[in-house]
Amino acid sequence: MTTFLSISCVVLLAALAVTLLALYNTRREVTDLQEQLKAVVDEANRRLTEAVVPKPGIQEIAEKQPDTPAPTKNEAATHPLYLARCDEQGRFVRVTEQFEPGNSIFSLIATGKNGTFTLIDRDDVRTHALMMPTHNLGRACSGVDLTALSPASRITTIEPGKATYHDGNWLVSSPARLSLD
Repeated sequence: MTTFLSISCVVLLAALAVTLLALYNTRREVTDLQEQLKAVVDEANRRLTEAVVPKPGIQEIAEKQPDTPAPTKNEAATHPLYLARCDEQGRFVRVTEQFEPGNSIFSLIATGKNGTFTLIDRDDVRTHALMMPTHNLGRACSGVDLTALSPASRITTIEPGKATYHDGNWLVSSPARLSLD
C-alpha cells in the first residue's frame, strides 16, 4: 500500500507541476498580450491626438494675425494660400500652403483675416474647374454663365474675389469676376 501511496503522490505532484507550468505559461501569454494591447492603444491615442490637436497651420496663423491693410507696392506680399471650391455656405472646403493638383482652384493672398483670391492661371486648374463649373466655380465666381462653359473654354479672372477668415474658415465675401478669353 505504501507503494500505491508513493505512486499516487508522484502522479499528483506531476499533475500539479504540469498545472502550475500551464498556469505560468498562460500568465506569461496574458502578460504578453496585455503589453501588445497597451502598445496598440498607445499608438491609437498618439494618432488620435495628432488628428484632433491641430498643428499650427494656415487657419491658426490667420487667427493670430491682426487685421491689417493690404500691402503697398513697396511691401512684400505674403505667399499665397491655395483654395479648393466653396461649399453651399460660401466656405472654401480646403486651404493649403502648397498647390495640390486636383484640389487647388484659387490662390489667396491674405493680409490678416482678409484676402483676395483669383482663379489659378494654369491649364490643368482650368480643366479641372471646368469639369463641373457650377460645382467648382459657382459659389466663388461670377461674370460668366457657368452652365454654358465647356472643358475647352478659356476663362480668366478679371476682378479678384474677396475672402474673410471667420470661425476657422475662409469665406467668400465678394465673388471673383471671370471672363471668357
